[in-house]
Amino acid sequence: TDGVLCNMVALDHCLSEAVRVDVMKIDAEGCEIEILVGGYKTLRRYKPKLVVEINRLALSRQDHTPEELRMMLGALGYRLSMVEAGSKETDEQYDVICVPRS
Repeated sequence: TDGVLCNMVALDHCLSEAVRVDVMKIDAEGCEIEILVGGYKTLRRYKPKLVVEINRLALSRQDHTPEELRMMLGALGYRLSMVEAGSKETDEQYDVICVPRS
């Protein structure tokens, strides 16, 4: 299929310090890691709760893995738990709730 070109702006560049971030939903068809990188300062400053979709196929299209995404969330200080009971890390797609450890 043909792709669509779009401009991307880092989260840290589009939010002013006057805006407080409490919760974020991240579902970006495999670009979740890029969102975390572009929002690093915002995530460290406000420690919002996150709901993140982990989609194995979409991540692989961006040369990432679910393990890499989970490790990055852990390195940012988040504790992960499944949204739906019965979901497993080996599933093709699942959502996680990420709560700051401190």
